Amino acid sequence: MFNWLGIALILIILTGLLVTLSWYKRTFSSHPEVVRKLLHIGMGLAILPVPWLFDATWPALLLVVITAPALLALRTARFRGNWGAVLCSVGRRQSLGKFTLSVE
Repeated sequence: MFNWLGIALILIILTGLLVTLSWYKRTFSSHPEVVRKLLHIGMGLAILPVPWLFDATWPALLLVVITAPALLALRTARFRGNWGAVLCSVGRRQSLGKFTLSVE
């Protein structure tokens, strides 16, 4: 039962962070890079206690299964105006992060 409570707690914190930063960006017209960095810091701090919070691996894996598609969905056009603006307002080109394809 404690594992489910921990999963719910982490998801509530991450959702609250997105909602708060979205509100902050709209209210104070903050620079997109500042909001994005605050999201990185907040998410890192939110998942920091995961190794001490859970006594098994499956809760952490379930969090990945839930949050990864949610973060990918935020990059779609449907969410870019709301919560997705926290992630996608920087104006960088679309990429897969550090992965690049080179054809020789």
